[in-house]
Amino acid sequence: MTLIDQFDEAEGTQEHVTPRVPNRLCTPVIEKNHEKVLFDPIIHLTKHPFTPESRVKTVEIENQFERTTVTTVAAVELMVPTTKGLVPPPPPTGQEYSFEHYKCYTLAKEPFVKRTVIVTDQFGEHKAHIVARARLCNPVKKIAPTGTFPIRQPERHLVCYTVEGKPETLPPVFTNNQFGEEHLTLTPADELCLPSFKRLIASSARRHRS
Repeated sequence: MTLIDQFDEAEGTQEHVTPRVPNRLCTPVIEKNHEKVLFDPIIHLTKHPFTPESRVKTVEIENQFERTTVTTVAAVELMVPTTKGLVPPPPPTGQEYSFEHYKCYTLAKEPFVKRTVIVTDQFGEHKAHIVARARLCNPVKKIAPTGTFPIRQPERHLVCYTVEGKPETLPPVFTNNQFGEEHLTLTPADELCLPSFKRLIASSARRHRS
């Protein structure tokens, strides 16, 4: 399939990828530090890795944790809007408020102020120790045999942070998205993704694919 995000648009390029089976399920957070934040309980995100493609960009990000400058290293994952249930759910309709695809980039290791937050999702309350930045995820246009899925909210990015938490037992779940149904066995959360704003500052030369 073909992915075109804001970096690709600026360069006049596009990226062709073959996503692999999902390695993460991202559930919506209901509360953070006991304050309600949930705005769409339907859409989850599954992360599908693909062969890394070097992409070095320097951007300014801003979210509830920080306003800072980060540098991307490589595009590595596609995040796909997904439904989840303890029994097989219907796929997303595409009309949900947070129906959006994302292309995610690894970030260069840079100083980060660690913190602890309490997050509550559909599996309960969790104490999350945030220890590092992990990914910048841009909304992305996806062109696949099943159709073209445009960017709907171009200003809404995600910054994902590495989480250290306690072991916990989670139930197996069923998911459904444009790739089909999956039956997943879950392990404790290792990332927390925050809605973020992003501003491009600089980019380096790279070998383009089209």
